[in-house]
Amino acid sequence: MRKFYLLFLLCVTGVVNAQDWTLKTTTDSMTDATTREAVLTLPTGESFAVMRRSDNSVWGYYRPATGQLFAAGDHLLVRVDKSKPVEFSDKFEQLSQRLGKKVEMWDWNPTLIATRIWHGNPSEGCGLIQQLINGQQMVIRNHPNESTYRDVTFPLSGDKKALVEALDFDVANCPPPRS
Repeated sequence: MRKFYLLFLLCVTGVVNAQDWTLKTTTDSMTDATTREAVLTLPTGESFAVMRRSDNSVWGYYRPATGQLFAAGDHLLVRVDKSKPVEFSDKFEQLSQRLGKKVEMWDWNPTLIATRIWHGNPSEGCGLIQQLINGQQMVIRNHPNESTYRDVTFPLSGDKKALVEALDFDVANCPPPRS
């Protein structure tokens, strides 16, 4: 009986840890434009969503658990599996604005960080999107204040059909990832 109980716990833990992407479709009440987003939500309340924008770029939206806030000037580090971590912040947007042509890449408020995570052109490489589709785990790090950081792990081993559908995307169109 004890072995059965341990086996049961291992099976249940595996099911709880696997996260499926959820497809959310909304229609704008003024323009009737339809938006699709794929969302991962953890039992602890954190969520990560991806959505393709009208310029074909893909944005990621990270929301911490209820009651947690982002510090002003915070940035995100994102790592899928053992890939090199990618930093997302407002630095490029500020630089492009100083050079005279602001490129929108970042949006911050105390309860949500949104950032452009992919340009949207598979022939130029698929980067983080390809990693999300092929990966098993994503870690997002933010800094609630200057002296600490918070890592949140999203299991990616669940069903990714909603992710592919939300982005209207086929990973087969991507060139092989660069080493």
